[in-house]
This record gives sequence, structure tokens and C-alpha cells, in this order.
Amino acid sequence: MSIYIGLCMLLFVLMMVLPFVPGWLEMRRKKDVRHLYINGDFVRNPRYFSTSFKQKLLGTGSLSILKEEQEVMLSKKEILIQADKLTAGQKKFENLVFFNQQPELLPGSVFHKEIYARQNIQFPEETLLRAAACEENCRLGKSSRVIRWIDAERQMEIAENCQLDLSATAGEHLLIASGCRFRRLYAPMIDIQGGASRLQQMMEIAGTQDGLQRDVNHIEAGQVLGGNVVAKGDFTLHEGAVLVGSLKVYGDLLLEEGSQIQGNVFGEKRIRLLGGNWIRGSIFSQGRIEAGPGCIFGHADAVESVVARNGIVFSSHTTVYGFVLTEGEGSIL
Repeated sequence: MSIYIGLCMLLFVLMMVLPFVPGWLEMRRKKDVRHLYINGDFVRNPRYFSTSFKQKLLGTGSLSILKEEQEVMLSKKEILIQADKLTAGQKKFENLVFFNQQPELLPGSVFHKEIYARQNIQFPEETLLRAAACEENCRLGKSSRVIRWIDAERQMEIAENCQLDLSATAGEHLLIASGCRFRRLYAPMIDIQGGASRLQQMMEIAGTQDGLQRDVNHIEAGQVLGGNVVAKGDFTLHEGAVLVGSLKVYGDLLLEEGSQIQGNVFGEKRIRLLGGNWIRGSIFSQGRIEAGPGCIFGHADAVESVVARNGIVFSSHTTVYGFVLTEGEGSIL
């Protein structure tokens, strides 16, 4: 009986002591005092899909020995087809496709797997693509659809009424026409329906950005306001007004014709640009961004962002320098 009581007491002591053992060990070894490593050089690659696909495909070494078709290992085993001689009369492609020369494709072609093109490539109207990577220039014909992504190393041209389900990117220049739908766009320069006229692009206005202003809800027409602004309600830049600084607005933001913001914009609700506006920095909205014709987002030689949670609407003659993203639907009027 005494042994039983002793075991019970020992178990009781162990149950009382065990919860404190990890803390005691931490005090002795001090593992959590070491700094958490953070890679400060990390930059998101907006062309990740194309870059990853080409690295995997070229890494197999298959293209250098490919004649007609060959099995390759990407995320799983796939059949890679050298399709230069197969395009005459063929509209449906079931496997991975490699074009070594510029192909002549038929309207309504369907590609169920990824495409890799070493030369320029032009997809005719009503083409259905899963994904495509091009080492030169690429043109997507009107009323086509890209289910995943499409990328060109140099220039990408998107014709009217195309559906870009996930991503369209280019290494140098992206041109996109009216009626298109998108979620993510990227290029050092994106011209929408011809882009903003190079003659109308605004000059940066000199002014001080010192100080923070909270008690303003508008800038009068033709006036220049220097400094960063936090607006707890709605905010309006009247016609020709300029903010030399960044803006955080908790209500709706309205930019009347010709007004400018020469910093970044952070909005909690809808952001409307009536036309001929310039936002020099990045713009983020928890609501929608609706831009009239002739707007400019960002500036040359820099990558800026246009990001909206609930949707983005662009109009004609608009230029974006950098990255466009929405969780809703993006559209070109």
C-alpha cells in the first residue's frame, strides 16, 4: 500500500514539474534570443510563372536534341512536341508545344498545355491558351483567352476583347486594347489603347513635402499643396490641383480632370480619376480604382504598383509603369 501511495505522489510531483521544464530549458539554452533572419533583398518577381517554366524546360536539356517529340519531366512527366511542321491545318494541341520558328496558326486554335516559342509568335483571333512563354515579341489576337499566364521577353500586344484569367507580362512593353479583362499585368511600360500621349505627360512640380496635414479634405482648383496628407473622410483634388506628397484617405478619393499626386496613394474605399490625371507613385485601394482617359500611373525608370481589392477600370490612352493587380476583375473600357 505504501508503494502505491509513493508512486501516486511521484506522479503528482512529475505532473506539477513537467510544465515548467520547457521554460527552464529555454532559460538555460536561450534558443529564442537569436535574431530571426529576414532577407531584405527579396523582391517579388511578377514574371515568375514564365521564368520558372523556362528554367524547368531548358534545364531538362531536351530542346537541344529535340526532333519531333520527347518525354520530359517538369512537375510530372509530359510529352514535348516540336510543332513547327504540325501547324498546317492543325487547330488542337494536346501536349507541351515548342516552336523554334515563327508558326502560322489558324483562328480558333486550342492549346491544352504550355507553349514555348523561340521566335516571334502571333496567335490569331479566338485562340484558347493555357500558358505561353515567348523569347521575342508576342501578339494575342482579338477575342482570345489565356487560362493561366502569357509572357513575352520583349513586347506583348493584346488585341480587343481578350480574357486574361491570371497574368499577362512582358519584359519591355505591354500594349492592351479595349474590352479586355485581366487580374494581373506587368511591364516596365503598359500602354492601354495607345497609352497616354507623350506630349501630355506631366512635369513634376517643385514643392516641399515637409510636415503632415490632417485637417484638410480637398485641394482647390489649380492650387498646389505640399506635404503628406491623412484624410479621415472623403478627399477631393479639384481640377488642376496638385499634391506634392503622399495621401492616405479613409473615405472616397476623387481626382478631377488634370489633378496630380506626386507621391503614393493609400485608399480604404473607392478611388476615381476623371481623366488626364497623374499619380507618380504607387496606388493601393481596399475598394475599386476607376480611371478616366489619359491617366498616367508611375513614372519612367521605376516600377510602381496599381493595386485594388475589388476591381480596376482603365480607360483609353492610359499608361502604367510597372505592376497592376486586383482580386476582383480588371477591365479596359
